[in-house]
Amino acid sequence: ETLYFHKENDKEDDKLCDSLEANTYGSDRKTNSRELKENCPPDRSLSKNWPLISSIIVYCIFQLHDMAYAEIFPLWAVSPKKYGGLNYSSADVGEVLTITALLSTYAFIAKLSGFKLTLMIDSASVLKYVPSVSISTRLFLLQNRAVIQGQRGAANGISMSAMSLFKAAGPAGGGSM
Repeated sequence: ETLYFHKENDKEDDKLCDSLEANTYGSDRKTNSRELKENCPPDRSLSKNWPLISSIIVYCIFQLHDMAYAEIFPLWAVSPKKYGGLNYSSADVGEVLTITALLSTYAFIAKLSGFKLTLMIDSASVLKYVPSVSISTRLFLLQNRAVIQGQRGAANGISMSAMSLFKAAGPAGGGSM
């Protein structure tokens, strides 16, 4: 029922907007232009849709950070403690990477050892993973709500393309750091 309801409303809105756009070129342009602005989505162009563009920017920055993190973490973990690393073996790094970790706790985690270190790394990993999935899901919802149903495919395509470019730049940027 909900999909049917939204589909019918979108069709009615599109018909209203199309008729108002057609009438704008008629005799009473000012009145029709005002009605068009009030009753139709303000920016039918995806490039001028600020809610969509802003959610795509946030999504891209998040993915860039996530990829840079994936590049930096193993290097930090195998570094000796005297350089601020964890002095982990490759096996330890592999174990942690199955869960991932939280950046803000690294300075404190490096000072721990034994069971406390393992507990903190595992806790940080869970804290990193859950928000990551939540953020991506929420950004997808924001992007889909920012456009009319007929533009969702194009909006998601733009979002995925931009995100892919940022994901590609992440390891290069993180590795150079």
